[in-house]
Amino acid sequence: MSIPTIAVDQIHPHPHNVRRDLGDLTELAASIRAVGLLQPLVVAQSGTGWVVVDGHRRLAAAKLIGAKSLPCLALSSRMASASHVAVMLAAAMHKALGPVEQAAAFQALRDTGMTITEISQRTGYAASTITGRLLLRTLPGDVTEMVVKKEMTVAEATALARELHDKSVAIAERRAPRSTWFTARHCLADVAAAACTPVHHANRSMVGGVACGQCWERAIRDDQDTYHAPVGGV
Repeated sequence: MSIPTIAVDQIHPHPHNVRRDLGDLTELAASIRAVGLLQPLVVAQSGTGWVVVDGHRRLAAAKLIGAKSLPCLALSSRMASASHVAVMLAAAMHKALGPVEQAAAFQALRDTGMTITEISQRTGYAASTITGRLLLRTLPGDVTEMVVKKEMTVAEATALARELHDKSVAIAERRAPRSTWFTARHCLADVAAAACTPVHHANRSMVGGVACGQCWERAIRDDQDTYHAPVGGV
């Protein structure tokens, strides 16, 4: 089967690629030089060029040897939507990603509006593993670097993230009087507001001038799922 090629200078890394380190590309580059690229890239159109959905290491290795064009499988416009691209990125997480990289990928899926249950169903990861990785996203950068460098275990980092979150919520609740619980001063106000669409504004009652009751409830439930569900796979 003939697979169409795309000029390398028109192919770019995906801006949401979760791999922080592509690793040693020497052997892969040598293989591509000797026998060509055996597994085509998966790409999606972006402006006048293309972004990689699967194959960042292959693209980088091909650039090392000065390849001019590469075989590519292009997603249809329907499949290139943000949610479908995010799901394909999640599938790539099984390729030896570290816990911090997995956390970034899970967050990318959450940002598309997917719940933890939906992410689990689409990627095959246990909900408890997803919950644990998302907790890592709340830690300061220097702490996550300790996880990357294996100076702190994932279990230790997860426990620290949960402890810090519980303390910050407790402090916020002590400082805020009841009258401000469901207003812009609530610690989850930004999350609820981001989920609330103009359609909601027109058809639902707004609470605290921030979001509808359903979006407030989802924000609170998601927060509980993320920070208080049992954590496994660490």
